[in-house]
Amino acid sequence: MKRYNKLYEYSDFDFFPDLIETLSSKSSIKKRLAYLDIRFKKAKIGTGSSRKVYQLNKDFVLKLAYNKKGLAQNKNEAMISSSKFSDIIATVIDYGKDFSFIIQEYAKPVSMTEINKLLKFNVRGLSREDEDYKESHLEKRIKAFIKKFDLDIYAIAYESSWGIKKGKPVIIDFGFTREVGRKYYDTDY
Repeated sequence: MKRYNKLYEYSDFDFFPDLIETLSSKSSIKKRLAYLDIRFKKAKIGTGSSRKVYQLNKDFVLKLAYNKKGLAQNKNEAMISSSKFSDIIATVIDYGKDFSFIIQEYAKPVSMTEINKLLKFNVRGLSREDEDYKESHLEKRIKAFIKKFDLDIYAIAYESSWGIKKGKPVIIDFGFTREVGRKYYDTDY
């Protein structure tokens, strides 16, 4: 798996450079959560069923797993980020060796209406099998991305799975594969 480690290449690297080392030195997820909740209390921008998200600066977020589901999703996002689909995702640029945390490019939250407008198709219609419908190149690319990594197509259709980076829509939450669904969420595919 390719590690990007581009974090230090950014000139506006304005948060604590010791963050990765500090998080890695914490012996448990509970201690990492406590550290981040104190150090980045006002920077917490989201909480899901398995991860908390902290905005580190204008360019990066940190996703901290707090259970096995989150570890699996962080690992998937780190692996997928080294793929040829980096133009349609917010790339993971670094991660903890145990995948308890990942650092990912920040993408501004946006409504599903705005995402669909920018994409020029309805994301919730990605599973459609209509013979008369002509798919755009981007729609085909997103479908290929979902298929290649066996992603849950319905998880990609959530508004919280999308953001805007450099004026373009990107998928920001792409660690929920069908395998993760089967193993941790009792989904039946």
